[in-house]
Amino acid sequence: MDKKSIFLSLFVLFSLFVFPSNDLDLTTKVYACDYKCKDNKVIGEYRGIKAYSNGEYTGGTGYCGTNTSGKITYGYKWQCVEYVKRFYHKIFGKLLSQGWANVYCSDDFVSKNKLNRRWNCDPSHPDVPQSTNIIVNTTIGGTGHIAIVKKVGSDYIEVVHQNLNKCEGEKRLNMTRKKNSQGKEYACVNIFGQQGKNHGCWLWPK
Repeated sequence: MDKKSIFLSLFVLFSLFVFPSNDLDLTTKVYACDYKCKDNKVIGEYRGIKAYSNGEYTGGTGYCGTNTSGKITYGYKWQCVEYVKRFYHKIFGKLLSQGWANVYCSDDFVSKNKLNRRWNCDPSHPDVPQSTNIIVNTTIGGTGHIAIVKKVGSDYIEVVHQNLNKCEGEKRLNMTRKKNSQGKEYACVNIFGQQGKNHGCWLWPK
């Protein structure tokens, strides 16, 4: 192999790490920053509620401390559920019960917290996510992942979240709009890699 070919091969390999594709598996930790817990770095915001980087603990169950406000505990800094609990308490005055993200779609959690629920890609209960909804992946990392819907487009939703990428707390998720046999529209969202009928859900207050 000549020098030009070697250089070209090295450049392609380097590019895969420095300029990763948006199609990389969500569990692949490719970061363009080196935020630490101590930085309290804001990585997203919606309706004045800021999302923070979970620093060196991003992507796992580790955390940067416990977030309390008076007698109220929002949870572990800066887990995904902490942001959702803080957002819903400050915006709706609703303090959600404790639990990992993977329980949020369950009948027990929905009933206990007086929430409406729609399953992903379900033509029998047609619905499309709306701003301020909680959107839930029930499987990623074993404990699931949740986010707040910030914006809804024709073929995507934008969300704010914590603890999936330590550098960025806002993400666009692909969405396909379909119609059921009655002509009513329903949405199939790629919820952080979870897709298909009844795979994941979205929630909002009753």
